Amino acid sequence: MSIHLAEGTKLRDVLDLKLFDPLVPGMTCKEASITLGVSGQYVESCTFELASAQIYVAYESGGSSLGTFHRRTLYAYPRPPNNDANTIVSKYLQPYRAVAAPGVVLELIVAEHGDNERAWVLVDGDFVKSINWWSPASRRPPDRPAQ
Repeated sequence: MSIHLAEGTKLRDVLDLKLFDPLVPGMTCKEASITLGVSGQYVESCTFELASAQIYVAYESGGSSLGTFHRRTLYAYPRPPNNDANTIVSKYLQPYRAVAAPGVVLELIVAEHGDNERAWVLVDGDFVKSINWWSPASRRPPDRPAQ
């Protein structure tokens, strides 16, 4: 189910993204390690074990006949009790429950107006299985430093 937010409504207005704090989309593994105060090997993708969730910092590249894309994004795999869909997904997005078939994992695609932040949220009943958070800052190729 794709949900396009009204102009001026921010992703954080409808999704609780605190699971990712203090990380933001577009970070490299090195930047995430420094932000979290941990040491590690700096590769293009890495995982951090936080109390609330497992966070995956990913560099994804791809292409088609239209060109190549680069994407730095964050994934969260919340741990109980931090995976409660009623807490993560705002009451404004709760009507998805009326159309969700029982036992089917629902993918909510929530996008800010225009080419701004978006998230893909997998909801299984009352629980969030994963959140993939993207922002325009995510379009950094591997050799370009943060702005």
